[in-house]
Amino acid sequence: SWDIHVVNHQQTHVEEIPYQCNRFDIPLTQGGTFIRHHRTHTGENPYQCNQREKDFSTNITFMQHQRRLAVETPYHCTHLGKAFVLNSTLKIHRTTHTMETQY
Repeated sequence: SWDIHVVNHQQTHVEEIPYQCNRFDIPLTQGGTFIRHHRTHTGENPYQCNQREKDFSTNITFMQHQRRLAVETPYHCTHLGKAFVLNSTLKIHRTTHTMETQY
């Protein structure tokens, strides 16, 4: 439902600002936004990937990471262990290690 989005948007127009960043002069009207912003200062990353040694500050970025893992990536970089869906993308990536040009 769009109702929650309307309510959240309306909160941006109120004069009372319930949340304030203590490092920067940034007013925040929603608790979730404040928490996400605060994590940029604390380095807190409560969302951990159980397949990779990686953690994330927001559920959104964690879910994006999970979606990328769900895609089959059979082409792997031997230098970084990075994986790619297409062999052509891996070949382009390899040029970053060899400083070769494609053309």
